[in-house]
Amino acid sequence: MLADSSTVSQWVQKQLPEQSIHISALVGDASNRMYYRAKSETGSWIVMAMPVGQASSLAEEISDDKIEHNEVPFVNIGTFLEKNHIHVPHILFHEASKGLLLLEDFGDQTLLETLKSASQEIQKTWYEKCLDQMLRMQSISPDRSCLAFGRSYNEFLYTWEFDHFLEFGLHKQDQENSHLIDSLKAEFAKLTNQFMQWKKVLCHRDFHSRNLMILPSKEIGVIDFQDALMGSLHYDIASLLADAYIELERNLVEDLFEGLFLEYKKTDSNLSLEEFIYRSDVMSIQRNLKAFGRFFYIDQVKGNNSYLKDTPRLARYIRNNVERHSSLRELGHLLLPAVEKILA
Repeated sequence: MLADSSTVSQWVQKQLPEQSIHISALVGDASNRMYYRAKSETGSWIVMAMPVGQASSLAEEISDDKIEHNEVPFVNIGTFLEKNHIHVPHILFHEASKGLLLLEDFGDQTLLETLKSASQEIQKTWYEKCLDQMLRMQSISPDRSCLAFGRSYNEFLYTWEFDHFLEFGLHKQDQENSHLIDSLKAEFAKLTNQFMQWKKVLCHRDFHSRNLMILPSKEIGVIDFQDALMGSLHYDIASLLADAYIELERNLVEDLFEGLFLEYKKTDSNLSLEEFIYRSDVMSIQRNLKAFGRFFYIDQVKGNNSYLKDTPRLARYIRNNVERHSSLRELGHLLLPAVEKILA
């Protein structure tokens, strides 16, 4: 159960007794959390309200968690990232028994809103800043005190996410086609086998334009990091450059790929640009299929259809990345008609 606005207001006033506080609810996301902005004449803060006794991952998706802990993931991972110079909101107060946190306010200017009116040159500048934050996260040395290092993308989790697409992202007629489902599962298993061979790094897991904030200092703030885990080096790249909420010109994406490739080449002399692009594109297919199924799940199960408007963009990403690589021809033959059917 979440704290109501009255409880939140009283709690914030207790934490900031010298302030006269006004509380306003913020538009939520698809999670089971609520957010409020607490304002006074001298400052502004964000309140996160979450269910008391929250599971190890705030996401409804499963994850492989091998570290026993008593901390809320947002607190544990946020504190760790802040110590490692990732610009996340500072946690001022946390009361676990009430499921309430008082956070630094990063404002309302998301990367998404900034990009909408920006030229491609300006877009590239912002994306380079975001990718710099990502590279910093990826370079952090494993530390078992941080929950993110005790859970990882494995075969079971990749399969669960592909199955989530099959359960919610297909037309009912296709869901009942056992030959199609079995064939898609076989193709997805091939991709999963590839993913499991690739280098693992610390992943945000939802590194996209709604979770990256443009701060007054023009630096990038990172939010919604509580589900971080070890995953493919290409996962957060796919999240950002094949973003469900905005579509970039391919020439810009390839420019950014080349810049990243030069960074990774410093530590992996065997990596080719062609292979790097292939891996990033294939990871994008997995990420977009997961989101595609997720958005239909949110509509069908939670009664929130606000994400459906983004599914055509996801379908374009999936189609373009499948068609871009000849090795994915069989996957495309099975998958693309099914994706187009549910959007018809």
